[in-house]
Amino acid sequence: MTETVRDIKNKIEQILSFIETAERLIYDGKMVDIAALQGHINHLCQDIQKRPQAEARTYLTDLNTLFEALERLEKDVNLQHDELTERLKFSGGRVNPLMAQEISDDDNET
Repeated sequence: MTETVRDIKNKIEQILSFIETAERLIYDGKMVDIAALQGHINHLCQDIQKRPQAEARTYLTDLNTLFEALERLEKDVNLQHDELTERLKFSGGRVNPLMAQEISDDDNET
């Protein structure tokens, strides 16, 4: 099936929505699995590469917005990682039972 302009715009919007949700969850102190994001972005890029060059250029603004959102998410994930690393250092490498409970509760929410 050939992707239409609207299909590609919808994919971009869906990825942006995923990123916004991930950011919100990180701000709420939740663990976020963003592994699927790479596949969605790869498919989007492949779809755009198949389009005529003139049409592909029309996505530049949307792709720039997506790139900026990805950069924000990267910073958020890195900050969350640093925070968790500090917690582990502070606990002397021992698992904090309260943290384990938080993770367990998070897993039950999905």
